[in-house]
Amino acid sequence: MKHAIFSLLIGLFALSCSAQQKISKKDWKATQVAIYKYTNNTLPKEHIKNYAIEVYPDHVTVVMWNGFNDVNTESYVITEERFQAFIKQLKALELQAYDAPRGEMVKGAPTESLTLYKDKGATTSYFDAYTMKGYGTLHVSKGYVGDVFRAFLPAPIDYMLNSRLPIRRPEPQPKKQTISAGVWEATYYARYRYTDSSTLPQYHRSYSISACADSLVLVISSYSDELLRKVYPFSEEQFRTLITHLSQQDIAKIENNDPEPVGGSTETLSFWKDDEERSYFTASSTSGVGTLIVGHGTASEAFIEALPESLTDLLNSTRE
Repeated sequence: MKHAIFSLLIGLFALSCSAQQKISKKDWKATQVAIYKYTNNTLPKEHIKNYAIEVYPDHVTVVMWNGFNDVNTESYVITEERFQAFIKQLKALELQAYDAPRGEMVKGAPTESLTLYKDKGATTSYFDAYTMKGYGTLHVSKGYVGDVFRAFLPAPIDYMLNSRLPIRRPEPQPKKQTISAGVWEATYYARYRYTDSSTLPQYHRSYSISACADSLVLVISSYSDELLRKVYPFSEEQFRTLITHLSQQDIAKIENNDPEPVGGSTETLSFWKDDEERSYFTASSTSGVGTLIVGHGTASEAFIEALPESLTDLLNSTRE
C-alpha cells in the first residue's frame, strides 16, 4: 500500500513538473475552430474505421475513413449560438496538455486528439494535444472530449461508420509453396535458368545450369542458338552439397497467374524428385509460373559455385 501511494505521489510530482499548457479565458473566447480526431491504425486494414469531427461557428463537418482510403464526408449547419454553447462545454472539461517524452508513447492503442484554432481557416493551432504520450498529453479533468463533439452527430458514430463506409473483406493471401526437408532429401534433379533481356543476338546471353548425382551441365545460348555446352562430372556428394545449400536459402514461390512481362531478364528455379517426369517446383523471378522467393542469398549462387570453371570467362568466350 505504501509503495502504491509513493508511486502515485511520484507520478503526480512528475506531472506537476512537466511543461503544461492551459487554455485561458481569452483563448476560449477567440476560438473559431475545434477539431476532434479518433484514429486506430493498429488494427488490420479491414477493421480500421477512423473519423474526425470539425466544428466551426456555422457548420460541423464529419470525415470518416478506413484502412483502404475510402472517405466519406458530411456537413451540418449550426448556429453561432450552438457553437458558443459548444465552446462552453469544452471549457467546462478543464483541458490541459502536458509535455511527455516521446519514448513514453503508448503503442497499439487508439489515439484521440484535440486541436483548437483562433482563425476560421484553421491554419495555425494554439492548442494541440493527444491522448497518447509523446506529443503533448491531453489531460481532461471532467468528462470526455469525444462526447462533446459526438453530440453534433445525427446518429451514433459506430452506426455512421458502418453505414457510410463500404464493407471491406480481408484481402485473400496468395498461396505460398515452400519445400520441406523431406522433399529436399528426395530431390534428384535441380536446374537454374537465366534468360537474358531482349537485346540484339550478339549481346544476348542466356544460360542454364542443371545438376544431378552424376553430372553438372552448363548451356549458354543466344535466343534459340546454342553457343556452348559443357558437361562436368558430378558426384552424389557434390549434388547433396548443392541441395543442402539450396535448402538453407528459404526458397519458396507465391502463386501468381499474371502474364509474364516481356523484355526483361528472368531467373527460374526448377526441382524434380522421386524420378518424377514433371518438376515439383518451378518458380520465376517474374510472374507467370509463380513468383520466386529466395530468403537468403541469390537464386544462382549454389549453381555458380558448383561450376569448376568461371562462368564469366565461359560467357566471354562465346563473344570472341
